[in-house]
Amino acid sequence: MRIAWLHIILMLCCTTAFGQVPLDSIQRIDTVEVSSNSVKLIVFRNPFNIQIIDSTDKVYYQSSSLGNLLQENTGVYIKSYGPGALATTGLRGMGASQTKVFWNGIPMNSGMNGTIDLTNLPMGAFDGASVSLGGNTIQAGSGSFGGAINVGSIPIPPPKGLSGLAWYEVGSFGTHNTALKLSARTDKLTGKIGFLYRRARNDFEFRNTTLFGEPIQKQQYANFVQYAAIAELYSKHFNIMSFVSKTDRQIPPTMLSANSFQNQSDWLGLVKLETRNLLKPSRHILYFESTYKFDEIYYKSKLPIIDSKSQTHATIAQIRYGYFLPKQDIIFQAKLEHTSLWAVTNNFSGIKYQPVSGFVGISSYRTNDNKWDLNLILRQELVYSQLSPFLPSFNIRYEPFYRDTSKQHFYLSSNIFRNYRYPTLNDRYWSIGGNPDLQQEKGWGTEGKIGYDKSFKKGLRLESSINAYYLDVQNWILWLPESSTGIWTPENVRRVKSRGVEALLKLDGKRNNWTYRFTANYHFNKATNETEGTSQGASSGKLLIYTPQHLGNISGMVGFKGYYIQYRQHLCGKRYITSDNSQSLDAFTTGDLRIGKDFGGKLKGLSVYVSADNLWNAQYQNIAWRPMPGRSYTGGVRYEFLVKKK
Repeated sequence: MRIAWLHIILMLCCTTAFGQVPLDSIQRIDTVEVSSNSVKLIVFRNPFNIQIIDSTDKVYYQSSSLGNLLQENTGVYIKSYGPGALATTGLRGMGASQTKVFWNGIPMNSGMNGTIDLTNLPMGAFDGASVSLGGNTIQAGSGSFGGAINVGSIPIPPPKGLSGLAWYEVGSFGTHNTALKLSARTDKLTGKIGFLYRRARNDFEFRNTTLFGEPIQKQQYANFVQYAAIAELYSKHFNIMSFVSKTDRQIPPTMLSANSFQNQSDWLGLVKLETRNLLKPSRHILYFESTYKFDEIYYKSKLPIIDSKSQTHATIAQIRYGYFLPKQDIIFQAKLEHTSLWAVTNNFSGIKYQPVSGFVGISSYRTNDNKWDLNLILRQELVYSQLSPFLPSFNIRYEPFYRDTSKQHFYLSSNIFRNYRYPTLNDRYWSIGGNPDLQQEKGWGTEGKIGYDKSFKKGLRLESSINAYYLDVQNWILWLPESSTGIWTPENVRRVKSRGVEALLKLDGKRNNWTYRFTANYHFNKATNETEGTSQGASSGKLLIYTPQHLGNISGMVGFKGYYIQYRQHLCGKRYITSDNSQSLDAFTTGDLRIGKDFGGKLKGLSVYVSADNLWNAQYQNIAWRPMPGRSYTGGVRYEFLVKKK
């Protein structure tokens, strides 16, 4: 195996799972040996709590946004304002600004408000997606109390020659999606490019429950257009990856409004350069990375008259070093990083700049009997040259019945960690209401997991786990109106506790010409305001707004000789929309059906499908007074090809 791919595998399995995740339905990564002429290293099983989106599910959602993929395949709640509109998320009861989204290990969240609109991330532009839960997220950055979401490229080389795929999809409400991706590989270089286009009118009908008689109305002023592109180049000693998206949308009125004259245009772009070299002796590895990130939000409104453009720029530099002792099954890693962030907007008095420097140390150890995996992560940051809280994370995994030839694994794992989040630029510098004296949000968490995986005869595979967690966050930043002026301003006013249970069951297999898969996951979360004092009033001890206690998904797929049928049911529990829990949105459940055919023979690479979303025509809202579409239909064709190098 070439040294270049040895590097990639090591960083993939040992450093992070952010962005560069394999498209595989197995969350636990077994021990593997990686060999070359000059090195033989052991890559540990992954002790972290990582849910990797199945490759088949990722393909099914290639024309959707990251938000749609997560909502219907994981226990992640998506706060969506409607199709094509703003969509944010929070893991384990945390807020959108406390949940990081990473692209190839680089944080994509806005430097101004700390969040990211998942609608700006079309899944067709990425090779993989995963959700990382717990304290392992601090190896990539601070501020993700409940976990992180990861998208990006997979450095697995395509076959030599020219390969590619193209698809086109048409559906209800003026939906048209199309994309083209090409890959070329020689002995020394691998290149990838891709282009994606999505648009929709989103003129669906809904029942307006705020008006007398609950009349049927049609959504107005909700057009959506999106362009995206990727370009990647891989070689033995360097990688270049880039992603850009441009989203134009109209912002429709709420169910309480008659008209809306608001538009928003978003730009998001990243380019990353990696260089690497295997030092001598060969158990040393050194990486250099440099990234530039740009995002822009341009918002316009006629009533009231608003014309606001905000831009943020960031440069990120990282140096990663690894040292491996295969005989002792020990891995040491260290990372130095520096981020320079600056924002330009008419909502600030001048350009605002924020430098952040960080050091990360990682140590992994596996016992000689292969039953224990231990992992320690340490992070220390400097923000404006001031020392931030010290962040440790300790992970442990125990497999009491481990055998080299065993096809079943019963394991226990646990994690305890500390985290913090620095106030955003908006929190500190917003021209009307910003508070430069805000303190950092600080918290800690712990979790414990029991899992059992087994491979049966005749191709059947089982994966199951139950995970319980607890989070405690203090100095929670909240924007509130001042009593004297009525101006909204951020304050450190809350202490939040979140606790919950996550359960997962997967069965999949293949026999003769049949393939089948069943997946079920359920998440229970209770996130409450634990702040004491009269300032919190009736909200003390209450559940946080827009944090459902119950989330779940069940899906099943059966395939025979290229034909397949898949059904998925999604459940979201009741959500409170006021801090005193006096008003709420009803629970809802939606079902999706997909039928398709993957051709073989002379038509190999061709796939066609039809699908029905919200099959039972449920009437529901994710955000108060923002209607969601009823039943809709889509149909599409996909073609993959390969021209082998002679």
